[in-house]
Amino acid sequence: MNEKIGTDNAKSVIVFYAIEHKNIEDLSYEDAWKICVAGNFDEISCRNIFSFDMTADNLGNMLRNPNQLDKATLKGIEEEYLIGDANFMFVKPEVGEPIDGFFIKAYIAQANS
Repeated sequence: MNEKIGTDNAKSVIVFYAIEHKNIEDLSYEDAWKICVAGNFDEISCRNIFSFDMTADNLGNMLRNPNQLDKATLKGIEEEYLIGDANFMFVKPEVGEPIDGFFIKAYIAQANS
């Protein structure tokens, strides 16, 4: 195995943000990250982070297919939206940039349809 000591590629996170950008629902996850998070947009706050013992690719695949998502995680996503004011979530390895992301309101609607 040719991995760096101290890294664990099998860990990933969903990072929840409240982003007050007027067109946030129209932005791709790449643009939302680049413009709002990496670009130090003023109207943004990290609301929560969910950690998973799986690769970011596996987590992203699971989220892209909501029927594969366990009920507790879906409920947590809904709570972050309703209670925590989060409106965007990013899927990423513990360290690094996101590999996927979702506007939460649309994601919940799709997951519950």
